[in-house]
Amino acid sequence: MTGFRRPFLWVIAAALILFLVSASNASPPPPRSGVAYEAVPSLGEAPLFPDESPPALPPRRALELPFSGFIVDIGSRQEVRHFYTAVYQASEGAPIGWTGSHATCDAGDTLQGFRDAVERRINFFRAMAGVPAGLTLAVETNAKSQEAALMMSANNQLSHSPPPNWSCYTDEGAEAAGKSNLAIGHNGPSAITGFMFDSGSNNDAVGHRRWILYPQTQTMGTGDIPSSGAYPAAHALWVFDSNIWGPRPATRSGYVSWPPPGYVPYMLVPPRWSFSYPGADFSAASVTMTTAGNSVPVQLAQVQNGYGENTVVWVPNGLDPASRFPFPNPGNDETYTVTLTNVKISGTPTGFTYDVILFDPFLPGPDYVEPVLSGPTSIAAGVPVFYSILAVPGATGYDARSGEIETPVPPEGAENGLAGVTVQVPDGYNIIATDVKASGTASFHLTHPDFMDQVITLNHEFLMGSNSRLQFKSRLGWAAPGQAAVVEVSNDEGISWQEVYRQAGTGASGEQTFTSRSVDLSAFAEHMLMVRFAYRYTMGQSAYTQTSTGVGWYIDDISFADAGALVNSTLTRGLAGPSFPFTASQNGAYVLQARGTGWGGYPFEWGPVLRISAAAQARLSCTLEGSGSGTVLSDPPGISCTAGTCEALFDPGTVVILSAVPSDASAFAGWSGACTGTGDCVLTLSADAAVTALFVDITGDLDGDGFLNLADAVLGMQILSSRGSADLATLFDLDGDGRTGLTEVIFILQRLSGMR
Repeated sequence: MTGFRRPFLWVIAAALILFLVSASNASPPPPRSGVAYEAVPSLGEAPLFPDESPPALPPRRALELPFSGFIVDIGSRQEVRHFYTAVYQASEGAPIGWTGSHATCDAGDTLQGFRDAVERRINFFRAMAGVPAGLTLAVETNAKSQEAALMMSANNQLSHSPPPNWSCYTDEGAEAAGKSNLAIGHNGPSAITGFMFDSGSNNDAVGHRRWILYPQTQTMGTGDIPSSGAYPAAHALWVFDSNIWGPRPATRSGYVSWPPPGYVPYMLVPPRWSFSYPGADFSAASVTMTTAGNSVPVQLAQVQNGYGENTVVWVPNGLDPASRFPFPNPGNDETYTVTLTNVKISGTPTGFTYDVILFDPFLPGPDYVEPVLSGPTSIAAGVPVFYSILAVPGATGYDARSGEIETPVPPEGAENGLAGVTVQVPDGYNIIATDVKASGTASFHLTHPDFMDQVITLNHEFLMGSNSRLQFKSRLGWAAPGQAAVVEVSNDEGISWQEVYRQAGTGASGEQTFTSRSVDLSAFAEHMLMVRFAYRYTMGQSAYTQTSTGVGWYIDDISFADAGALVNSTLTRGLAGPSFPFTASQNGAYVLQARGTGWGGYPFEWGPVLRISAAAQARLSCTLEGSGSGTVLSDPPGISCTAGTCEALFDPGTVVILSAVPSDASAFAGWSGACTGTGDCVLTLSADAAVTALFVDITGDLDGDGFLNLADAVLGMQILSSRGSADLATLFDLDGDGRTGLTEVIFILQRLSGMR
């Protein structure tokens, strides 16, 4: 699986295995039983300005996805955070798919997706630095750079002027070597990050970085060779195009610095800092830095022109300028104020001051907004229901997904082989061990035969609860301090990873038996997580590289408490706005999630789940009975009934209020069925329901009490004998003589006796 672990220093270290023109340090020595070895990475030099502009080249084919054209507001912590986790990390783990051969000196080709990952990584750094990030890779320079990379790998050394007697020498490869940043020991996106760090004692000028950030450049070329047997990986990045002497385009700040002003992920901040300005004279410039009001010691490097724009380089805090590792994780955001003075621009001394804020992009800041969903939690199957997403600042689009949760999560051992996991191991390596196990017949066995990390990723995503725990049994045997057993989780489908467990080696034989482990994941309640087990190696440190019994990390009996596995998931991408419809296909329990996207569709992390219960719509029927008439109305609307039986469908859980309104000379006598009484009928519908409304005819109700009874007959007799109220004498008139008389009294008596 792709992605980074937290704190991610291993990725930066891996990116910097860019070896010097020296075969002695080009590859680790072969392992021997019981001995730990050390790999020593280093970096060569950058190419100088060419004597003339290269010819213009057509860019490679148009892409379906955006790998260039990025713009980022570096003053927004959350936007830079998402830019790193979504765009930078999207370049990690792309398969190279090399089609060539060292044996036949065939430079071959790499997969388009791998080249896209290189282009994305270059444009990420250019956007962060505030220079035009629309750079593309050209087909012709890609091909020549591929020849150059093969030459570096085949000869296990670097040279900008390779001699014709080199293995796999070609004129095209030699041309590319003189116009490229060259790396050995790594390739692709990680080599680009290595160039930005420009570590090594011979890279005071940070020339590789300056070429990557050169504002005028519009096209480059990439050549990449994977490691194969005794041949190391190699990379060539063609950095000169026909615009090299062209007019300088606008940049965000006028100058170009790394790290740039604003928020910068700490893992991308190298020991060497730089500040570039076209044509500037830095020979007498000075640099000072402060943090939290305290002065930071600064060591200036000798100014060297000839690599991109004129640049001053310095190392703060007494760090080792040759180090392959970034600034330490600051924990809380840490601001460094940089001040340059006596920078001569057109002969005029000029000063610059800016703030660089180092931060951990895997720690949300105060400006973080989670894409929380709102909408009904009880719905009817088969009926679309709209849900709203809390808008995420910086998001230009949204994704949503639905799924079901399967509980309990089946335990994962190694008895079923790789059926439930995805592994990252060398070709031919058997990760299943049958000689050492906690239970059953097998366990997973991770080692470092090639100094590269080995990873097991569980295939499902898992919904965490308030008491979730990851449980497993493990045994860390022979392992050096630079080797560590790590568990990581991801809530963005493996784009970025957070470390939740770590056990480093001791340099000795380690554990002889399995130990039960329990990792608390309750902090991720109501969020989906991917989980992986990684055996990490820190580049440059000692390592036990054997694969024999007792060496490395064994894992068995993986299980979860208070968690469920996501199944039957459906993803809806490219929502234009923060709302979407969901239709449950059948009755049951569902979960919904949303996430923001930016820069043309790069996804951010998923928000918390919204749990949904779907059932068939409930049918409510209402029947009107009795001698009278009236109307029954529902709120929400659906029923408006004046006679007979009326029906309407309502979503499960809907609260329906039925009101009975009698007609003139009628009275509502009450409900029967699902409701009783004479007030409003209030129903919470979880299933079909039926009610009856009884209306009665009250013609002859002389006393106005809503009922026809003996009191009305007595009142009629009083009116006949002239002892009743004069106001009632004309109240009830059946025969049209304008008064309540004998006809009316007889009618009342007949009604009471049941004759009418």
